[in-house]
Amino acid sequence: MIKISRLADYSFIILSYLAAYPNQLYSAAALAERTGIVLPTVSKILKLLNDSQIIQSSRGSNGGYLLAKEAGQLNLAEIIGAVDGKPALTECCQIENNCIHDMHCNLRSHWQFINKIINQVLSQFTLADLKDPAVIDQWRRP
Repeated sequence: MIKISRLADYSFIILSYLAAYPNQLYSAAALAERTGIVLPTVSKILKLLNDSQIIQSSRGSNGGYLLAKEAGQLNLAEIIGAVDGKPALTECCQIENNCIHDMHCNLRSHWQFINKIINQVLSQFTLADLKDPAVIDQWRRP
């Protein structure tokens, strides 16, 4: 099964909440309370997103977190990459390829091509698109 990690999944919940209130600072505790995600997990995700400059943080008693860019400027591949690393379907698609079958396998280029297409599709969708059913409906049409 191909799926993103639970942390990446939770990051979309947190980012969607921040996108709904773009000018408001939220502490990790407030985000945990509002999203129902436990505080240690929220804190870990916020650190990863902050390190990748997807969100901004400010310290102090009135500090907190907010999106570094508008939701329409944050693509899904970028967000997943911040939390999980660049999506890779198979071992041979990872940057650090440690597959022991590499010398004998003739599938590597095929998996890498498929992986590239998936990353391109993820790059075409933004955080804002997740809230807009019309965007997804456009892709569903034959």
